[in-house]
Amino acid sequence: LDIPKDNLAFLAIYNGCVVKELASPKCWFIENDRKRYIPDEALMEMLGFSGLNLKLDKENVLPNVKEGSPMSLADIPPTRVQEIRELVAFSRNEVVFKDRFSRYFPDLFV
Repeated sequence: LDIPKDNLAFLAIYNGCVVKELASPKCWFIENDRKRYIPDEALMEMLGFSGLNLKLDKENVLPNVKEGSPMSLADIPPTRVQEIRELVAFSRNEVVFKDRFSRYFPDLFV
């Protein structure tokens, strides 16, 4: 394998999880041998993750993991996108929903 032993253990433990960087607010989705950046909280919620189920990179291994493409709306299953869209439509008058979701569902905030 071309992956260092420490990275391999990290990837095996955190595959399919969201890991927060040690000295930064950035969060990454671990997918196989890569990390994929999650650009905001709305996308993280659509992926089914929240601050409660994030892992912290205590050993600071993330800088050594190969970077994949950033996560995007295209990575969310369409049924999940529709569920979130309906929730946002119902609550669109609340500022927190507009702040988080207007970039993904701009037509709901016209």
